[in-house]
Amino acid sequence: MKTAPQEPHGAKSQPLLQRGVSWSDHDDFEFRRVEPELDPLLKGQDMRILILGAGAALFLAACDSKQEAAEDRMERAAETSATVAGPLPAALGLSEAQLLDADIVGADGKDLGDVSQVLRGADDKVDRLLVELEGVGPDRYVHVPVQGLKPIVRGGDTDLETSMTKADLDALPEVKLPAP
Repeated sequence: MKTAPQEPHGAKSQPLLQRGVSWSDHDDFEFRRVEPELDPLLKGQDMRILILGAGAALFLAACDSKQEAAEDRMERAAETSATVAGPLPAALGLSEAQLLDADIVGADGKDLGDVSQVLRGADDKVDRLLVELEGVGPDRYVHVPVQGLKPIVRGGDTDLETSMTKADLDALPEVKLPAP
């Protein structure tokens, strides 16, 4: 059995097809696998950095998707609770649905956070709200007591005014959402 044509001495290392030689020019040949040389950027340390970077990106994407899934689950539960509660006042003269639609604003009218969930104490009365804080890197949730909030109607929107500052809200302990 014949072998593939051999490279002439001193010939450049390029595939035979690029040099105008095709396999059909030869009757029988033995195919030998030749491993291509890796691009220098993918050798050694650079390859490890590439793999670590890809792994980190996948990890962050998985964390984000877990957080988003937990937020979606919480939002569905809050909407279901508001639907079941109906239009009856839950706290501050507002229904659960109205509380969920409200923003938490400071005395200066600046938006400090969004109400994500209405929470009840052991006596089944609304005693706190789960609030997603505005202007903080990744989503951050805190419990804000209902006591001290005041409904403010602006146009067609109802917001909840607090005497707490952004710094006060940022100082509250973070509430971790349960895993989905």
